[in-house]
Amino acid sequence: MSCISILHQKINLEDCRLITVSDVVLDTDGKYIRIIRFYGDPITNGAPTAFAEVVCRSATHADLEIQTPGYKL
Repeated sequence: MSCISILHQKINLEDCRLITVSDVVLDTDGKYIRIIRFYGDPITNGAPTAFAEVVCRSATHADLEIQTPGYKL
């Protein structure tokens, strides 16, 4: 079973199966938002279950850009 524990303002997500990142969009309050969703166990109907969502907000679009290290398939 996936779990979340809070550690000194950090979140440790165990048994994460999938991470999705939304595009940056302008919210109704005039700020930009990006949503990051984490999925894990249990797997139901072949799909992981959503268990955490982080909504990031900023007045500036560029503040919500995401950088990741390169990876190989």
